[in-house]
Amino acid sequence: MHDLKFPAIFKIRAHPIRSLKCERLRPVAEALESNLRRLEDTARAVPAMVWRAMRVQHAWDVAVFQKTGGLQGTHAGRMEAQYEDLASFVLAAFDKRERMAPEHLTLGLENGVENLAHLTAADPMLHVGMEAILSAILMQAWTTFAVLASDLWERAVNVFPQKLATLRGLAGRIENRCVRNPTGARVTREKADGKIASLEGLLAASDGTYDLHERMGTLLKARYAFPALHGIWEAYSEAFHEKTLSIDEVLSRDGLPVLSLVRDLIWHRGGVADRVYVETARELKGAPKLALGARLEVTAELVATHADPAIQAAVDLLQAVDEWVG
Repeated sequence: MHDLKFPAIFKIRAHPIRSLKCERLRPVAEALESNLRRLEDTARAVPAMVWRAMRVQHAWDVAVFQKTGGLQGTHAGRMEAQYEDLASFVLAAFDKRERMAPEHLTLGLENGVENLAHLTAADPMLHVGMEAILSAILMQAWTTFAVLASDLWERAVNVFPQKLATLRGLAGRIENRCVRNPTGARVTREKADGKIASLEGLLAASDGTYDLHERMGTLLKARYAFPALHGIWEAYSEAFHEKTLSIDEVLSRDGLPVLSLVRDLIWHRGGVADRVYVETARELKGAPKLALGARLEVTAELVATHADPAIQAAVDLLQAVDEWVG
């Protein structure tokens, strides 16, 4: 069993979001803040549970020893039924101790990580389970970025259709900044025909009213392959035009195609490298290199390495779009 490198779990954190210039983007920012907190809490949940379970058992051991003079057969659940008066006292004292200074909480989580490492090293079932949880955190990080990019685009076009709904940007602009290929050829995209909205599409985008006030983003979103990365590149390339350097810089960062590739490998291939993965990873800086048929070893270090850049990119994209529309 490989080392899961649990201490790196603390590198997964919610990045702060600056105040917005455009308050009409606030719903998207609030959703992102909530998703980032959820991601950070998910990363810390298991170490926290290990630590707290150990503290509960310790509290019972001390209390039972004081009452009986021994520790034989102590178990929090069984002892609670036997010593109801003792249970209420111990649990109240435990709850009070849990309201501790942040630095003590950090030490407690570090203790939980250390004990979790020992537990998973000794138990194959726990090791497999924790690797699955780490994989889920990595996929959650990708989803956080992709949903932010999709919802932000839709909201921006809904609120500022005069600026964005004309889709005057250069197709393939962002993809050409970041796609590596041996020929150096530029990616070209043909824009869709101007007749892009069916009556059914109008009906769905307007909730059955055919009123498209602040619904153009919802209507146009269907023409792009959200939440896939190439769909995000295409949508932002076409909607945003002029002074797009900040937006383009965020969306062309190396970490995004790497995380997308690793996420797809875990989700669609169970972490086992196929030919598409091997060849694509060879061209991507920072992508884990695997032989054909080899299995990706998921660790907290790998998750933090690839998740944190996506978290930062989600925050930075929100700020860049806020600057553009503001």
